[in-house]
Amino acid sequence: MILRALILVGAVFGCQPKPGPSVTGPRRDVPSRADLQADMHALRAEVQACYDRCRESGQVDIQVTIAPSGRPTQAQAVGQFAGTPTGTCIAEVVKRGRFTKFSNPKPITITYPFILR
Repeated sequence: MILRALILVGAVFGCQPKPGPSVTGPRRDVPSRADLQADMHALRAEVQACYDRCRESGQVDIQVTIAPSGRPTQAQAVGQFAGTPTGTCIAEVVKRGRFTKFSNPKPITITYPFILR
């Protein structure tokens, strides 16, 4: 709801972000935040299966390194779920995921929070 309100406020004041390159256009130097959120959102059913199996609620922070090809080279739970069955399960899901390709020759590392309820 807040995000929607911010988008509407941006539209009213002319603060709309400029559209990125088309999907068929050249790769970006690095994936945008929106790209990464969409990539992670695509994993939600498998992440939910981890929760259904382990029944641990909370925020699972996953640190993942992504190669320019869009393939994860490593993923691990950090913080309170590090080393737990839930954290390990979600890290394995993310390792199998596919992410937006990018042109920068160096891998990127991000930490992404999954909220389990």
